[in-house]
Amino acid sequence: MRPTTEPVAAPPTTPAPDRPKVGPGYIAMLMLGGCGAFMAYITVLAFSLAVRVDALAPGHPEYLGYLAGLGGVVSLVSGPVVGVLSDRVRTRFGRRRPVLVTGAVVGTSALAVVGLAPNLGVLALGWVLTVLGWSAAMSSITALQADKLPGNQRGTVAGFTGFAQQGAPVLGVVVAGLLAHHGLLLTLVPGLIGLALLLPLVLFAAEADTRAATFDEPLTVPTMMRKYRYNPRHYPDFSWEWLGKFCFYSGLALATTFQTFFLAHRLELEVAEVAHAVAWVSLTGVAAATFGSIGAGYLSDRLGRRRVFILVAAIVYACGAATYAFAPNLATFMAAACLCNFGIGAFAAVDQAITLDILPDLREAGRFMAIAGLAHTVSRSTAPLIAPLVLTIGGGDNYTLLYLIAATLVLLAGLVIRFGVKGVR
Repeated sequence: MRPTTEPVAAPPTTPAPDRPKVGPGYIAMLMLGGCGAFMAYITVLAFSLAVRVDALAPGHPEYLGYLAGLGGVVSLVSGPVVGVLSDRVRTRFGRRRPVLVTGAVVGTSALAVVGLAPNLGVLALGWVLTVLGWSAAMSSITALQADKLPGNQRGTVAGFTGFAQQGAPVLGVVVAGLLAHHGLLLTLVPGLIGLALLLPLVLFAAEADTRAATFDEPLTVPTMMRKYRYNPRHYPDFSWEWLGKFCFYSGLALATTFQTFFLAHRLELEVAEVAHAVAWVSLTGVAAATFGSIGAGYLSDRLGRRRVFILVAAIVYACGAATYAFAPNLATFMAAACLCNFGIGAFAAVDQAITLDILPDLREAGRFMAIAGLAHTVSRSTAPLIAPLVLTIGGGDNYTLLYLIAATLVLLAGLVIRFGVKGVR
């Protein structure tokens, strides 16, 4: 007879209620890491990519939607692969940090390709590599939270990290605006700053050694394909949460992908000159995002309630998006930004806490967080492709309809989570 060994699910994960609270130093490292990764990635999506598209194909803003959609498709395909691989990494440094480092290095290198691209084909290649790298880095940071956080800290920590992520695009757009006419520096400098902000998390966020871990089944192509799916009937709360998340981020993608072109159109500015307006609009929302993210996250932990905060956040964001739709000047844009950023901050913090609360299997946190993340990536791949069609209704540049549709989707997200998810209060 051949000898057999009993497989061990790896690595074992301590149940959330039994975990010790993480300290302020660890929370600070998560905040810096999240800020860095989001600044490197979102700055390009929110501003730099539009500038590069306008430089390479003037008068064709629809190409921005196609590139954003392409990035969403790439992230859609790669997300679960990265999640499953990170669950199975065997190193003395743990299972998340190696993926985090690899993704950040690839993403930063790709930003140089975006900045130097001589044509749309090379720009698309650079953008795909940017998405691959920085998506892996961001998913690793989220998986670290699933591995480490006790249940009564999830909302609070999500609030603080959400605040950092909200501030990241503002800082990135300010930096990019100063470099709007320097193709390479425009994209690369925010990436280098993001890389620097990740260093404390990489160097000091200790993880358990996973070199001795074994697994229930070998990682083959069929196994990997099975990891992309699960039975929604077995995890109804996770499925309703996924649907609500998808609706919210679809609305957000419709509203934010074309923000640079929208402001340029309404304010009658050149695309490269709109950075100051984008920065002011973003900056006015920082305080609101901070209040929404930290306040909603903390209160959801203290009160033991999540869903009501999700619904309120969706309503506030929908009001802000509707204000955007009819905004005639910068002052109104800034008021709308306050409402939208409050809604985004509150929703993102509490939504992440809910996702961690109802995660089907903590041993496969990377896999299920990646599946949850597909709600982001699917919305980023579909909404930007739909947006150009919406803009052409009524003769073109129909930003009013675009933002009203965004408001409707976000409101629907709040209703789905409030009344569909039963496993949390």
